[in-house]
Amino acid sequence: MRKLSLSLFAAGLSAFLIGCDGRANKNTGTMETGTNAPTEALKAQLRSVQGKGILFGQHDALSYGIGWNATRDNVYDRSDIRTVAGSHPAIFSWDLGHIDDKMNLDSVPFDSIRSFIIHAYKMGGINTISWHERNPVTNDNSWTKPDSSSMVFNFIPGGTKVELFNQKLDKVATFLNSLQIDGKKIPVIFRPWHEMDGSWFWWGSNYCTHDEYKALYRHTITYLRSKGVDNIVVAYSPDRNFFSEEEYLQWYPGDDIVDIIGMDNYYDFVENKLDLIVKKLEIIVDYAKKTNKIPAMTECGSERMEINNWYTTNLLKVLTSTEKTKQIVYAQVWRNHRLEHFYVPFKGHEQEADFIQFANDQQIMLLNKFNQFKEGK
Repeated sequence: MRKLSLSLFAAGLSAFLIGCDGRANKNTGTMETGTNAPTEALKAQLRSVQGKGILFGQHDALSYGIGWNATRDNVYDRSDIRTVAGSHPAIFSWDLGHIDDKMNLDSVPFDSIRSFIIHAYKMGGINTISWHERNPVTNDNSWTKPDSSSMVFNFIPGGTKVELFNQKLDKVATFLNSLQIDGKKIPVIFRPWHEMDGSWFWWGSNYCTHDEYKALYRHTITYLRSKGVDNIVVAYSPDRNFFSEEEYLQWYPGDDIVDIIGMDNYYDFVENKLDLIVKKLEIIVDYAKKTNKIPAMTECGSERMEINNWYTTNLLKVLTSTEKTKQIVYAQVWRNHRLEHFYVPFKGHEQEADFIQFANDQQIMLLNKFNQFKEGK
């Protein structure tokens, strides 16, 4: 029944997408910029909103939500954000973890992810992809502590397991190169090896040096590009563990590799350190300005909405705190998976009105407002 369900879902989603305009939607902002590089169009689109509004996104928004699942329920165009606020997010996040399998680490079929990316793009949205990959040696998940045979130094040029790691990269390259409409590639944000300054991932601070991490990151991007992947805008996103530009850049792989500089930050919100969040966002914006990068808040959120009215009293407050923080281009929260693990109020939740107020703020752009912005409205 599981295979039948996935097959019916894929067929239905394909039919739905065929019903959409087969060409890139005029709202996508691609192929009309005079450049053949899809990444340049995406970067221009991101820069166009800077200082004028902040795009809002969520992980797996089209895949599932509280009380529904796209595959199980055969629904193709639903998100909890649209149900509550009347519009999908402007940023759609996905993950390539478990790239060796038919489904990713969150049990979303890769074929469905591809279809959702195409759909989001046609609607005018921007797609971003993270990679919670298993350890190439042990096949353990991203959060499992590695031993010396499975630490990062094994997977970088000169390491004994680099060819094994390259097999993972080959599959990522195949997926990224498959993101096409009428033979034209869809540009996406690619955000590998995030939160490296924490200790919870096998590529984290306890298991590699700064130089080893940089080598892993640089090898990832250069290898993908050698395989014809020319549709990725690359994002760097440490966690909250920095207080200066120097600390922020300790893991930085280089201006020639990175396009977007960001920060993942959950626990400064938990600890009510909003002033520190503002300071860190300003560090990011200052460096972005110096190096012509795009600043973003690549992950954040309040799990189960434990912080009361978090969207207006916390997220909106830090994003609009100063003229510098208003230069952040987008902010993304994590997924709505189940009642024990969600980041956007669902229909009927006690903080629904707070989210609607946030979504309607003049600084915040969901998909509808983003498309109106692109149309000059």
